[in-house]
Amino acid sequence: MIKTSLMLGLLLLCLNTQAQGRWFNFGELDSLRKVEERPVLVFLEAEWCVYCKKMKREAFNKADIQEEIAARFWPVLLDIEDPQSYQFNGKLYSNTSELKYHQLAYLFTQQNEEPITPTFAIFNKHFNLQVFVQKYLSRKDIKAFLSKHY
Repeated sequence: MIKTSLMLGLLLLCLNTQAQGRWFNFGELDSLRKVEERPVLVFLEAEWCVYCKKMKREAFNKADIQEEIAARFWPVLLDIEDPQSYQFNGKLYSNTSELKYHQLAYLFTQQNEEPITPTFAIFNKHFNLQVFVQKYLSRKDIKAFLSKHY
């Protein structure tokens, strides 16, 4: 009990002092949601995605966007080709040889479709999908999207 309390306390301290712009992975999300329930912002990207890199460079690296995301959401980044497995919501997700992309990426697709990058999704604090957009968003578009949906 003491060990768990100490770990949660340290996690909370780290989160309060985190550098702006920190994105988490799905493996960290269950622990974060235990510390504080808040909406989750998911950004799906790929190493080869030019528009993803442009969004990161022109929007996510800007202080105003970083502050808004950090204040309202648990930001989660997923490379759709990530080889790592993640335990999330009681289930193990991985990048298997049967699928072209990571299993988690398929949660953000229409039935029988391949994941699209960039994808930007917002879940409420109970982890129900509220909205997702599968296209490039400019800095201005991201600010409007965040304001409109939270």
